[in-house]
Amino acid sequence: MYILSNVAPKLYYNKTNDSKPSFVDLTDSNVTDVNFNFPEYLYNISGKILFPENAQKGDKIRVQAVSDKINASKGANVIFHDTNPVLYTINDLVQSDDYIVSVSSKNYPTLFFQTAISRPMALPVSILIASAEDIDFTLTSAARISGVVYVDGNPAPDIEVIAESKTAQFAKGVKKWVRI
Repeated sequence: MYILSNVAPKLYYNKTNDSKPSFVDLTDSNVTDVNFNFPEYLYNISGKILFPENAQKGDKIRVQAVSDKINASKGANVIFHDTNPVLYTINDLVQSDDYIVSVSSKNYPTLFFQTAISRPMALPVSILIASAEDIDFTLTSAARISGVVYVDGNPAPDIEVIAESKTAQFAKGVKKWVRI
């Protein structure tokens, strides 16, 4: 059982998240004292996003904050309008010390705070006692590699393709399963 609100995240009855929801048995009678407690403090995460010089007006970015401890996720959409940097705010987040903040887009590589390229490398953001400011990101242009791996003229099943950069100290892999 849960409730939705525009001032707080989804709240679950007797639980902090939906992993093992509590049920209320109404088989034999009505149930009273099913109470929900709204969080006492809600905080914000804010910062700026610096777009690269070749950014196009209308480029869209999604800024997302995720807390595994409290099973919370909230974000904000940012659109580039020819002015750098672009400010963002994610409002009304419940207190936690493990928010992982990221930016993603179809035009730029995904980044995690503090300039991390993967979630495990990200620096958690704490909003236990106050809002977090200066959670900033600098976007870079990215090239894409695409194609198909063929074996005997057919798309190959279960192939992992890795692209590495010697200058950026970066590697990224995509595992593709193809049914043939």
